[in-house]
Amino acid sequence: MKKIDNSNKVLLIFLSSVVFIIALVILIFLLAFRSSAKNDVENKRRTLTLYSSIKANQLNIIESSFEKLYPEIDLVWYSTNSSNVKQQIESEKRTGEKSCDLIWCAEPYGYLDLLKNEMLYKLDLDYPDLPRFDGIDGDYMAIARLIKIVIAVNTNSLDEGNYPHSFKELENYKDVVIADPYSSGSSLYTITELLNSYGKEYLLALKEKKVKICNGSSASLYQVCEGMGSITIAPEYLISSALSMGKQIELIEPNDLEIVIPSPIAIINGCRNLEDAKTFISFIVSDIGQTMLYSLDINPSRGIYCNNNVSIFTIPDEKSALEVFDDVFLN
Repeated sequence: MKKIDNSNKVLLIFLSSVVFIIALVILIFLLAFRSSAKNDVENKRRTLTLYSSIKANQLNIIESSFEKLYPEIDLVWYSTNSSNVKQQIESEKRTGEKSCDLIWCAEPYGYLDLLKNEMLYKLDLDYPDLPRFDGIDGDYMAIARLIKIVIAVNTNSLDEGNYPHSFKELENYKDVVIADPYSSGSSLYTITELLNSYGKEYLLALKEKKVKICNGSSASLYQVCEGMGSITIAPEYLISSALSMGKQIELIEPNDLEIVIPSPIAIINGCRNLEDAKTFISFIVSDIGQTMLYSLDINPSRGIYCNNNVSIFTIPDEKSALEVFDDVFLN
């Protein structure tokens, strides 16, 4: 066998080292190029900002689903109660900021002032089965979901034979918890509907039984889940979520009233990203978007999973309801 002298060995080692270094340099260059290209793509993404009262865990999934279909759009959301959303948008208008593109709250009341002040963009929706609002000229709000209001009972506090089966019956119970209508849009709508049906005497009866008022529907449900209250009125999806986490509560559908809240989404007039805002609304009210909402225990407003038969929603007068609420609980 032919022997390799020492000089040849040194040459081979040198050449191997050179090849290795060149390969390493090429690899580093490719990784850097890939990272740079990725950063360029991310930097080119358009930011779309949504202010909403929808819960953060649901918004996370909505964001992910939307961005899978539209990777060029970066959906950024801010979750708080309906009252705070409206205040934030009005504050931005006063200061001249343009942060918010879309608003999506539990109920339509906050939108009415925005519409009056010409702060909502007129939509062009091509969904004949999408419910609409009575008395509003044009599609400034797309009713994207429906919120059904039901009763939750702590099963450790009440025996099954003593469960209430109507909203009206709650005036006979102690340890009832309700959400403050000034902090919760769904509570504002619900109390307005209850007052329309049962009058001021209903709230007086609740006060007589020492009803507890909490800052939001989630807070009122938490009180009942943890045994700090026996009964509450809350959105069905919140109660379903608590049941899935093993909370000792029972969901009861009242047999006296069916309270269904139309939850609209709208575009802020003059927003920074109008076309992408239109894309988002189209996605949400589409069959794909409505199916996604259904998977999140959110009642869709149209499509095969919608169980709503109302095509025109009338917005009840919340101002007189708040006056009655204040008269009962502040005096």
